[in-house]
Amino acid sequence: MKAKLLLFAAPLAFLGVVPAHAAVPVNLGGCNVNSTDPNAVQCSGYYTGNVLNNNTDSLQAQVDGLNAIGYTFDSSTFNSLLKVINGTGGVTGSNIFFGTPLSGTTYIGIHWGNVPDFSTNNVTAFYKLNFAPGTTSFSLDNPSGFSDAVLYSTVPGVPEASTWAMMLVGLGGIGWALRRKRQEASTTARISFA
Repeated sequence: MKAKLLLFAAPLAFLGVVPAHAAVPVNLGGCNVNSTDPNAVQCSGYYTGNVLNNNTDSLQAQVDGLNAIGYTFDSSTFNSLLKVINGTGGVTGSNIFFGTPLSGTTYIGIHWGNVPDFSTNNVTAFYKLNFAPGTTSFSLDNPSGFSDAVLYSTVPGVPEASTWAMMLVGLGGIGWALRRKRQEASTTARISFA
């Protein structure tokens, strides 16, 4: 009887000592470049779950997903990235705002939670987009279930021609003022020693 009890209890005890781990994200594929407006140049994913966080498995999924679309991501910088979380601002209807201009080649990660229109719920995808200078937001074709987004990289905006002109006028004015001050100082010095 003790042997039977031991045979029954041993597997139960084993189950109690097995450490619990979160599921490792799996790339299901099937992302759609038409999910964003403007349409993405490339996309990677769908990864199972929300991988837009800083746990080890999620960071590796971000590295893999971004590498697949041509961006080398240093996962140690995750906490300094711009993030938008639904319900905390940065989202108006289907528009996503990061609070910084988006320009040129831009890399973004997006997580959708419970989305009835998707074949899989709770997925994350990574997008490579190309924005015109001065763009401040982008939109999702289906914002249903949008959870959060991360901005990995965007090209800093290039100043407009009028900005460059004003900067050159300002630098010229500073140069003119310094030259005039130097001429006045040399004239004063000559008069003092005359």
